[in-house]
Amino acid sequence: MFHTYVTNARGVAIDIDRARFLADTDLWNEAVDRCSARGETAAQPVWDAYCALHAEAYGAPFPPQERETPL
Repeated sequence: MFHTYVTNARGVAIDIDRARFLADTDLWNEAVDRCSARGETAAQPVWDAYCALHAEAYGAPFPPQERETPL
């Protein structure tokens, strides 16, 4: 099994596929669409876009973005 990791705001490795289960599906799809429109297909830009959308929509950071331990 392969894992794709991104780096959160604290510099911690986060398995993006595991974190996605905690994400708002509509916001996730919006982040993917925005990045695809810019030609960005790597995981980190999608993660960054999702975390920004989540913070805007919920008024708080996406919890995995603030983790101090890997996920």
